[in-house]
Amino acid sequence: MILIIQDNDVNQNYKALDKVILFKSICDLKTYKTGYYTILLINVEIDNEGIVIGHNFMFEELLTHLNVFAIITNRASNKLREICKYYNLALLELKY
Repeated sequence: MILIIQDNDVNQNYKALDKVILFKSICDLKTYKTGYYTILLINVEIDNEGIVIGHNFMFEELLTHLNVFAIITNRASNKLREICKYYNLALLELKY
């Protein structure tokens, strides 16, 4: 499964993809299917405390509730690198 977390200003359309979940709220975590997830962060920043800016939750909450395989982002973050190293997760930082 791919979990997409994006900035509210991103205008992407993800139709008919049953393996893709568009993140809306941390409260929806309990409704996600079991299995492994790749988290795709699009124009999302994580501050020095680990809070996902604009969504107001700790990024580590996802990691404690989901089986995460890898994280892909287009915004570099030292805190995200630190979290991925701690949880031994693959982190792909795209620069475009």
